[in-house]
Amino acid sequence: PAKSGLPANLAAFSKLPERERLDLLDSWSAEKAGLKTTGELSIDAVKSPQHKAFAEKMRQAAEDAVSFQVEEDEYLTVGPPKVSVEIFSLPNGDIVGGTLSVHQTGVERPDDYYDNEDKYPEKKLKQMAAETDVSWGMSGVYGNTPSGEIDRLKDPDYMEWSGY
Repeated sequence: PAKSGLPANLAAFSKLPERERLDLLDSWSAEKAGLKTTGELSIDAVKSPQHKAFAEKMRQAAEDAVSFQVEEDEYLTVGPPKVSVEIFSLPNGDIVGGTLSVHQTGVERPDDYYDNEDKYPEKKLKQMAAETDVSWGMSGVYGNTPSGEIDRLKDPDYMEWSGY
């Protein structure tokens, strides 16, 4: 093990028990344990090519697990989903895993919408969707492996609209 008590490289990290890896890939314990973190940032803001590639693998794994998009309907207008990631690395730079979260805001069409549609043009509804607290979110935790595959430690499985 490295001086910090962390495994020295990705191969050794990936041999830790799944529960231990899952516990380490958490913002609160990762830094305490000596992992480097990117901090939470928009997936579009990831600059490093290695981090970008890993972030995209996490996104694909999450999309395979659950739909990212709540669709608009006659009662609901939604904004675009916002995807955030946090990537964790060992002191030697090996990426060991990360978290991915998705958040989407929306607005219920007002009760008087169908009697006053001209009062609520689509642009106004989109603005309301961007400013409202009616939202859903989900998050997953993924490990990296020496073969470059994603280790699905916790696929996102939770979505909830709130603020009704």
